[in-house]
Amino acid sequence: MRILVGQLNTESHWFSKRNTNRSDFQIAEGEEMVSAAFSPGFGLCGILSAARDDNIKVVPSLAARALPGGPVEDNLYFEFRSKFITAIQKTNVDGICLDLHGAMRSVSVSDVEGDLLAAIRQNQPDIPISVVLDMHGIPTPDICYNADIIVGYKTNPHTDTEACGAKSLRALVDMITNSRRPVRTAIRLPFLLTANDASASGPLSEAHRAARIAENKIGQLVDLSIFNSHHFADDPAMGQVLVATTWEDPCRQTIDTMTEIGNALWEQRALFRGSYASVSEVLSRARDENHPFALGDSGDRTLAGTPGDTTGILEMLSERHQGFRSFVPVYDPIAAQKCWENENCSPASLPVGGGITPGMRPVSISGTVIRRFDGKYIGAGPYGKGISYDMGPSVVVRCGEIDVFITSKPPATHDKAFFQRCDLDLNDYRVVVFKSGMHFIANFDDVLTCVVVETNGLSSFNLENYPYLASRPIYPLDEINEIEILPKIWRRPTTEGL
Repeated sequence: MRILVGQLNTESHWFSKRNTNRSDFQIAEGEEMVSAAFSPGFGLCGILSAARDDNIKVVPSLAARALPGGPVEDNLYFEFRSKFITAIQKTNVDGICLDLHGAMRSVSVSDVEGDLLAAIRQNQPDIPISVVLDMHGIPTPDICYNADIIVGYKTNPHTDTEACGAKSLRALVDMITNSRRPVRTAIRLPFLLTANDASASGPLSEAHRAARIAENKIGQLVDLSIFNSHHFADDPAMGQVLVATTWEDPCRQTIDTMTEIGNALWEQRALFRGSYASVSEVLSRARDENHPFALGDSGDRTLAGTPGDTTGILEMLSERHQGFRSFVPVYDPIAAQKCWENENCSPASLPVGGGITPGMRPVSISGTVIRRFDGKYIGAGPYGKGISYDMGPSVVVRCGEIDVFITSKPPATHDKAFFQRCDLDLNDYRVVVFKSGMHFIANFDDVLTCVVVETNGLSSFNLENYPYLASRPIYPLDEINEIEILPKIWRRPTTEGL
């Protein structure tokens, strides 16, 4: 059996003015994308590992991935799409297994994954297709119709990416080997989460537990995923979306289970709203409690696609003498270049940050460059283990009590491997700031008291800040008292030869 595999994976912030370009992507084609060094930490690794373990012949196509950012430049996406189509046309395969995100857009294509799958179907209308998606993906009608099998991540922070990739490949092989006819069923709940979005605790954990029990009990149920849509998009398919892949039409037990989970989530929707601690409050705790804290900058989460240039926490630390050392990252390629090029740089008044996020102003710093760093490291996990990060030429400027880490690309410091690679000792800091709202917790909660703080920026949980149109009405932006849960079913024509 021959399976074409590929990857196109990034999460797009529709409202960011910093487009994602070629330099932001890691790209590999053909046999290069099969190498173990390229694939860890993503669904692609699970796909490849399962194929190797099960003696499935892999036909590599293209792997392109980037950290979340603004819309992808059109010409780049069209190039990627063309490469996938060319690879499919050049070879004879039994099926296609893709590692996608589900919330990627280009400047002019709002649903990249749906567009790509539709393009594949135009060339190969009957070929079996399986996809693995991020749980923050948006399963649009084009995705649900054109993909035979959909497997979403089940954990947030995402620690099951490889397991889900393996599941998507094995389900595809089962479909082909046993002439299965997969059907997708979706239920959309029109609300967004602004709190309690961890999968292992709180109200979401009950929903995931019920889904796993159903998968084990219902023989026809291949996968039941709960998608907590990416907030920073504007698509009518957004919300909390349950997607089941079944062999043949869903049985009554599958529909009833999905409806019960959907009703429970809808009835608990108010529990997914919340407020976060203020920066001032947590800084006071750090001073009084005499142990190290990690602050998650909720308004500037680069893994939600923001640039990482906000300066609110840096400004507060600069204005208040804390009596302890802090570490703060900020994106400013111009400032990073100035300090990188001057070997003995000791800026007397260097403006940093505030270049992209609306309403954000630069902060002037003075200090000495204590580290020059190429910005590259490999994650050690639990979240992001094996993933290659590249923040571009970067510097650490020591400004009195504050070490400011200035990057040429959006900062991604949410892993202990970064501090080791940059030769920084976590024990030197009472406060460490992360441009993250969730994933840093999985990697640092054993050594730091992790707190997500309320800040301004392009990933603020104040949803009124964003120009949502197509996705409305949606709670909590709109008051919706009752909904009718109506499963939507996607069936493709029987695949030729199956």
